[in-house]
Amino acid sequence: MAPPGVTFAAGGPRSDTIFDLNARPESTTRRLDASIEVGLRFVPRVDGSIAGIRVYRPDGETGNQSATIWTDSGASLAYIGLPPTSGAGWLYVDLGKPVQVQRNEEYVVSYHTAYGYVADEGYFSSAVVTPGGLVHPALAGDQVDRRNGVFRYSNRNVFPYRTHQSTNYWVDVAFVAGYHSATTTGFSSPTPSCPLSCTPPTSTSPTITPSSTITCLVTCPPCPHTCNPPTPTTRH
Repeated sequence: MAPPGVTFAAGGPRSDTIFDLNARPESTTRRLDASIEVGLRFVPRVDGSIAGIRVYRPDGETGNQSATIWTDSGASLAYIGLPPTSGAGWLYVDLGKPVQVQRNEEYVVSYHTAYGYVADEGYFSSAVVTPGGLVHPALAGDQVDRRNGVFRYSNRNVFPYRTHQSTNYWVDVAFVAGYHSATTTGFSSPTPSCPLSCTPPTSTSPTITPSSTITCLVTCPPCPHTCNPPTPTTRH
């Protein structure tokens, strides 16, 4: 059975995720905190595209949020709104236009929340966590890096770089080997709603230049990027 917010599809290009589609946090209790950006460092094994972002949401987390794909130096590659949900489980949102990524390069996927999140401390220090598939957590030598779970306190989207006790915040991507101009992962995207919290970059956050690949699902002032939402589809 598909996790909440995800629809499987038969056939089509192979789509890899960092965590198994049925993986769950050890605790789904919502952690309330100040506004925070939480995320994951990851590396593709081959050249390809990031087609969408997955976030595991705790029960009771109903607010609008936003997610970002970053380079390892903090440059934004894609920015997307996450719609509210009614229950715990995986939320998947298509980027609309996949983001091209290179093999063996490190990236970060993260989301900003003021409504709570899930976290498993010690997750990346466990011996059972091993790299596999076409996309995996960042490595330290030939082992999974214990500093893969990243966070940063802020009232807006910022590049997260702090770590705490090998914590996993359960943020994921859908990766497709090779470059694709359209999303073909077989997932379905819920329709986002406004208003979302869109804040223009400032001098204290990573610079987003016109040459950056910016992807949004909705346009909400004062978000500086104008884009139209794709029509969500469910594939069977």
